[in-house]
Amino acid sequence: MKGMFKEIFEHSPVAMILVDENSQIQLVNKYAEVLFQYKKKELVGQDISILVPQDLRRQHPGLVKKYFTSPLSRKMGAGRNLFGVRKDQTLFPVEVGLTPIEADGRLLVMSSIINITERTRAEERFKAAVDAAPNGMLMVNDKGLITLCNRKTEEIFGYDKGELINHMIEILVPKD
Repeated sequence: MKGMFKEIFEHSPVAMILVDENSQIQLVNKYAEVLFQYKKKELVGQDISILVPQDLRRQHPGLVKKYFTSPLSRKMGAGRNLFGVRKDQTLFPVEVGLTPIEADGRLLVMSSIINITERTRAEERFKAAVDAAPNGMLMVNDKGLITLCNRKTEEIFGYDKGELINHMIEILVPKD
């Protein structure tokens, strides 16, 4: 069974990186090599921060330590745009899932990393199309908060986008 799990890890279509509490990379799969453009031997033993944008590298080890104090399966960076860094130092948008794993009597974290470049491009095209629409358009979530609006909506109601996003739809409805 152990061999089967190793094969699943190795051949996953998602980049998988196993990290210890000291931020050291313990194991990577084939897709992580492809995604980050490093060979496994270049990554194993390195600090995971080499895969993080330069401006976040100093604080990243502290975030890893904090995660290990309360390790739960979760998405990383909720509400923020996350980026990975390839060997050639190019940035690309990522989605990261964290899962605590116990192996050989010690706690590790498995990071599942997905390149979301295409999704990000599609979202940008969608937002550009909505923004260029000749009619006022907005999106509201299930709580009634405005999550998206276009220029025409700003023009019609006299609000800037920043005054509408994350505010209740009622802001646009007369009080009476």
